[in-house]
Amino acid sequence: MASENEVVHPGAKGSVRAVFHVGSRKGKQTVAVSVTTEEPELREYTLALEVAVKDFATITPGFVDWKLGDQPEAKTFEIRLADDFRFLGAECTTRDFAVEVAGKAGAALQLRVVPRDTWAKRTGTIKIMVAQGDQPPVEVLAFARVL
Repeated sequence: MASENEVVHPGAKGSVRAVFHVGSRKGKQTVAVSVTTEEPELREYTLALEVAVKDFATITPGFVDWKLGDQPEAKTFEIRLADDFRFLGAECTTRDFAVEVAGKAGAALQLRVVPRDTWAKRTGTIKIMVAQGDQPPVEVLAFARVL
């Protein structure tokens, strides 16, 4: 494998190591990787790294909402994890919505979301953390809003 300081001579083979951080991405992703050569003059090439990111979890529904003035009653998300993934926790990115685990029904986990109130428009992102084996956690997102 060729590193930044390693020379790959003409006609020889080398490899490029690229690290892709999944984050909350899913589906087909394309990332540009730049490679610089000195053949015969300094030249930069852009390689395309294509990655297919599988769904780590399925969330139903993808968002919940309340109308202005509705009772701030709990609404539920159902989370189904992909094989070998485990649930680590969930939280809202704002203090406008409370999130708690409501229980487990078979292979599905239930999350309850409750708005602080429904007297003003609010939007919150629910970050659901999951992991596989000893890999770093990844986020799966759902949304809550008062319209």
